Amino acid sequence: MTKKITICLLSFFLGFSVLSYGQKDYTHSLGVTLGSLNGLSYKALVTDHFAISTDFGFKFNYIPVNRTNLTAYTFEWNTDFMYQLDMSASSSFFVGAGFILGYNWKLRCQIIDGYVQGWDWYYGRWGYTYPLPVTIPVGRSIDIFHDAGKVGAHGIIGFEFVAPDAPVNFTIDFRPGYSEFFSKTYEGKMATVGGFDWSVDFGIRYMF
Repeated sequence: MTKKITICLLSFFLGFSVLSYGQKDYTHSLGVTLGSLNGLSYKALVTDHFAISTDFGFKFNYIPVNRTNLTAYTFEWNTDFMYQLDMSASSSFFVGAGFILGYNWKLRCQIIDGYVQGWDWYYGRWGYTYPLPVTIPVGRSIDIFHDAGKVGAHGIIGFEFVAPDAPVNFTIDFRPGYSEFFSKTYEGKMATVGGFDWSVDFGIRYMF
Protein backbone atom coordinates (compact mmCIF):
# COMPACT_ATOMS: atom_id res chain seq x y z
CA MET A 1 0.00 0.00 0.00
CA THR A 2 2.81 2.38 0.93
CA LYS A 3 4.60 1.62 -2.34
CA LYS A 4 1.42 2.39 -4.34
CA ILE A 5 0.98 5.73 -2.55
CA THR A 6 4.63 6.60 -3.15
CA ILE A 7 4.38 5.74 -6.86
CA CYS A 8 1.18 7.81 -7.19
CA LEU A 9 2.78 10.81 -5.49
CA LEU A 10 5.91 10.58 -7.66
CA SER A 11 3.76 10.32 -10.80
CA PHE A 12 1.73 13.35 -9.73
CA PHE A 13 4.77 15.53 -9.04
CA LEU A 14 6.50 14.41 -12.25
CA GLY A 15 3.39 15.23 -14.27
CA PHE A 16 3.05 18.58 -12.54
CA SER A 17 6.71 19.43 -13.25
CA VAL A 18 6.25 18.59 -16.92
CA LEU A 19 3.25 20.87 -17.19
CA SER A 20 4.90 23.64 -15.20
CA TYR A 21 8.33 23.67 -16.80
CA GLY A 22 7.55 22.82 -20.39
CA GLN A 23 8.16 26.51 -21.06
CA LYS A 24 11.19 28.56 -19.92
CA ASP A 25 9.66 29.46 -16.53
CA TYR A 26 12.43 28.03 -14.34
CA THR A 27 15.02 29.29 -11.88
CA HIS A 28 17.54 26.45 -11.69
CA SER A 29 18.73 23.76 -14.08
CA LEU A 30 21.19 20.92 -13.41
CA GLY A 31 22.73 18.44 -15.81
CA VAL A 32 25.85 17.70 -17.84
CA THR A 33 28.07 19.45 -20.36
CA LEU A 34 29.59 17.54 -23.28
CA GLY A 35 32.12 18.49 -25.95
CA SER A 36 35.42 20.17 -25.19
CA LEU A 37 34.46 20.21 -21.50
CA ASN A 38 32.81 17.10 -20.07
CA GLY A 39 31.26 17.12 -16.61
CA LEU A 40 28.51 18.53 -14.42
CA SER A 41 26.70 21.73 -15.35
CA TYR A 42 24.45 24.10 -13.38
CA LYS A 43 22.64 27.24 -14.51
CA ALA A 44 20.51 29.76 -12.63
CA LEU A 45 18.29 32.54 -13.97
CA VAL A 46 18.86 35.38 -11.50
CA THR A 47 16.52 37.76 -13.34
CA ASP A 48 14.57 37.60 -16.58
CA HIS A 49 17.71 38.47 -18.55
CA PHE A 50 20.67 37.68 -16.27
CA ALA A 51 21.95 34.12 -15.86
CA ILE A 52 24.91 32.45 -14.16
CA SER A 53 26.26 29.05 -15.19
CA THR A 54 29.05 26.95 -13.73
CA ASP A 55 30.65 23.76 -15.02
CA PHE A 56 32.96 21.21 -13.36
CA GLY A 57 34.69 18.61 -15.48
CA PHE A 58 37.57 17.40 -17.58
CA LYS A 59 38.72 19.25 -20.68
CA PHE A 60 41.18 18.44 -23.45
CA ASN A 61 43.22 21.58 -24.17
CA TYR A 62 44.83 22.32 -27.53
CA ILE A 63 46.49 25.72 -27.24
CA PRO A 64 48.80 27.30 -29.85
CA VAL A 65 51.74 29.15 -28.23
CA ASN A 66 54.13 30.89 -30.60
CA ARG A 67 55.14 28.07 -32.99
CA THR A 68 54.20 25.21 -30.69
CA ASN A 69 51.04 23.40 -29.67
CA LEU A 70 50.28 22.68 -26.02
CA THR A 71 48.06 19.68 -25.29
CA ALA A 72 46.79 18.81 -21.83
CA TYR A 73 43.91 17.28 -19.91
CA THR A 74 42.73 19.50 -17.08
CA PHE A 75 40.14 19.32 -14.36
CA GLU A 76 38.40 22.68 -14.65
CA TRP A 77 35.86 24.99 -13.05
CA ASN A 78 34.24 27.38 -15.55
CA THR A 79 31.81 30.08 -14.38
CA ASP A 80 30.01 32.46 -16.75
CA PHE A 81 27.85 35.56 -16.29
CA MET A 82 25.45 36.02 -19.18
CA TYR A 83 22.77 38.24 -20.64
CA GLN A 84 19.92 36.05 -21.91
CA LEU A 85 17.32 37.17 -24.43
CA ASP A 86 14.20 35.17 -25.34
CA MET A 87 13.82 34.47 -29.05
CA SER A 88 10.58 32.49 -28.75
CA ALA A 89 8.59 30.56 -26.13
CA SER A 90 11.14 27.74 -26.24
CA SER A 91 14.46 29.30 -27.33
CA SER A 92 16.89 31.93 -26.05
CA PHE A 93 20.14 33.59 -27.06
CA PHE A 94 22.82 34.34 -24.47
CA VAL A 95 26.16 36.16 -24.44
CA GLY A 96 28.61 36.97 -21.66
CA ALA A 97 32.01 36.25 -20.14
CA GLY A 98 33.55 34.17 -17.39
CA PHE A 99 36.66 32.77 -15.77
CA ILE A 100 38.56 29.47 -15.82
CA LEU A 101 40.35 27.74 -12.95
CA GLY A 102 41.94 24.34 -13.43
CA TYR A 103 44.56 21.76 -12.55
CA ASN A 104 46.78 19.80 -14.93
CA TRP A 105 48.92 16.80 -14.05
CA LYS A 106 50.94 16.78 -17.30
CA LEU A 107 51.40 19.53 -19.91
CA ARG A 108 52.71 18.21 -23.23
CA CYS A 109 54.22 20.50 -25.87
CA GLN A 110 54.36 19.59 -29.57
CA ILE A 111 57.32 21.47 -31.07
CA ILE A 112 56.77 22.83 -34.58
CA ASP A 113 59.73 25.16 -35.07
CA GLY A 114 62.38 24.12 -32.61
CA TYR A 115 61.74 26.01 -29.36
CA VAL A 116 59.33 26.68 -26.54
CA GLN A 117 58.81 30.29 -25.53
CA GLY A 118 57.67 30.62 -21.94
CA TRP A 119 58.13 33.07 -19.10
CA ASP A 120 60.23 32.69 -15.96
CA TRP A 121 59.02 34.91 -13.13
CA TYR A 122 61.24 36.39 -10.42
CA TYR A 123 59.86 38.06 -7.31
CA GLY A 124 62.70 40.39 -6.36
CA ARG A 125 62.58 43.83 -4.83
CA TRP A 126 61.49 45.42 -8.10
CA GLY A 127 60.05 42.33 -9.78
CA TYR A 128 60.64 41.50 -13.45
CA THR A 129 60.16 38.79 -16.03
CA TYR A 130 62.15 37.56 -18.96
CA PRO A 131 61.56 35.04 -21.77
CA LEU A 132 62.74 31.49 -21.14
CA PRO A 133 63.54 29.71 -24.44
CA VAL A 134 63.94 25.92 -24.51
CA THR A 135 65.61 24.48 -27.60
CA ILE A 136 64.75 20.91 -28.62
CA PRO A 137 64.56 19.09 -31.99
CA VAL A 138 61.67 19.99 -34.28
CA GLY A 139 58.71 17.62 -34.17
CA ARG A 140 59.37 16.24 -30.70
CA SER A 141 56.82 16.14 -27.91
CA ILE A 142 57.98 16.85 -24.38
CA ASP A 143 56.27 17.15 -21.00
CA ILE A 144 57.17 20.66 -19.88
CA PHE A 145 55.06 20.88 -16.69
CA HIS A 146 53.79 18.46 -14.08
CA ASP A 147 51.18 19.43 -11.48
CA ALA A 148 50.45 22.76 -13.14
CA GLY A 149 47.65 25.17 -12.30
CA LYS A 150 45.55 26.89 -14.93
CA VAL A 151 43.85 30.28 -14.89
CA GLY A 152 42.11 32.15 -17.69
CA ALA A 153 39.13 34.11 -18.96
CA HIS A 154 36.79 33.70 -21.91
CA GLY A 155 33.73 35.02 -23.62
CA ILE A 156 30.65 32.91 -24.21
CA ILE A 157 27.94 32.99 -26.87
CA GLY A 158 25.25 30.42 -27.47
CA PHE A 159 21.63 29.29 -27.66
CA GLU A 160 19.25 27.51 -25.33
CA PHE A 161 16.30 25.34 -26.37
CA VAL A 162 13.58 23.97 -24.07
CA ALA A 163 11.92 20.61 -24.71
CA PRO A 164 8.19 21.13 -25.43
CA ASP A 165 6.95 18.23 -23.29
CA ALA A 166 9.55 17.85 -20.53
CA PRO A 167 11.38 20.04 -17.96
CA VAL A 168 14.65 19.77 -19.89
CA ASN A 169 16.71 22.36 -21.76
CA PHE A 170 19.53 22.01 -24.26
CA THR A 171 22.35 24.51 -24.87
CA ILE A 172 25.14 24.92 -27.37
CA ASP A 173 27.86 27.52 -26.89
CA PHE A 174 31.28 28.72 -28.05
CA ARG A 175 33.84 30.01 -25.52
CA PRO A 176 36.90 31.80 -26.94
CA GLY A 177 39.47 32.99 -24.40
CA TYR A 178 43.01 33.04 -23.06
CA SER A 179 44.57 30.76 -20.42
CA GLU A 180 47.90 30.46 -18.62
CA PHE A 181 49.47 27.35 -17.10
CA PHE A 182 51.83 27.91 -14.19
CA SER A 183 54.13 25.60 -12.25
CA LYS A 184 57.44 25.58 -10.41
CA THR A 185 60.53 24.55 -12.41
CA TYR A 186 63.16 22.12 -11.18
CA GLU A 187 65.02 25.16 -9.79
CA GLY A 188 62.02 26.12 -7.69
CA LYS A 189 61.12 29.16 -9.80
CA MET A 190 57.64 29.92 -11.09
CA ALA A 191 57.23 29.51 -14.86
CA THR A 192 54.10 30.18 -16.93
CA VAL A 193 53.07 29.53 -20.51
CA GLY A 194 49.73 30.14 -22.21
CA GLY A 195 47.79 31.15 -25.28
CA PHE A 196 44.41 31.18 -27.05
CA ASP A 197 42.02 28.78 -25.31
CA TRP A 198 38.59 27.85 -26.65
CA SER A 199 35.83 25.27 -26.32
CA VAL A 200 32.58 24.20 -27.98
CA ASP A 201 30.14 22.65 -25.53
CA PHE A 202 26.68 21.09 -25.47
CA GLY A 203 24.55 21.11 -22.32
CA ILE A 204 21.59 19.01 -21.18
CA ARG A 205 19.94 20.11 -17.92
CA TYR A 206 16.86 19.29 -15.87
CA MET A 207 14.90 22.46 -14.95
CA PHE A 208 13.39 23.07 -11.54
